[in-house]
Amino acid sequence: MLFFLPIYGMEHTMDSLKIYERLKNAKFDEAKAKELASIFSLFAETSPASKQDLRETELRSVREMKEIESKLSKDISEIEAKLSKDISEIESKLAKDISEIEAKLTIEMKEMELRLSREIEGIRSSTVRWVAGLMLANTGLMVSMLKFL
Repeated sequence: MLFFLPIYGMEHTMDSLKIYERLKNAKFDEAKAKELASIFSLFAETSPASKQDLRETELRSVREMKEIESKLSKDISEIEAKLSKDISEIESKLAKDISEIEAKLTIEMKEMELRLSREIEGIRSSTVRWVAGLMLANTGLMVSMLKFL
């Protein structure tokens, strides 16, 4: 004789004592009633999940994944905003640094240009004096040589 006990998912646990009492009331001898109650209890502990259990687990998992996705999306947005702000600050600082360096280089180049102009002028003056001196010396030598001839 088979007995079908209603099992409605994992949230309903089997009570071995109640199963034993029902079997005993159904005129099973004590040993058979204990054994069947033990088997039903073991089945309840090891039975696979029902479709309802799987569906509830799936819905719970989907809900949790959506919560995690929402939190990750929020975190990513916050990180993107912070990175964007940091990048803007760095770009601004770099632009300022570049402007300062360009200004310093422009000043240094103008100072160098002035120094070189002065040095070139000095060299030109010195060269003119030397050439003029050499020309006078050469003319003096030529006049002296013409006197001796």
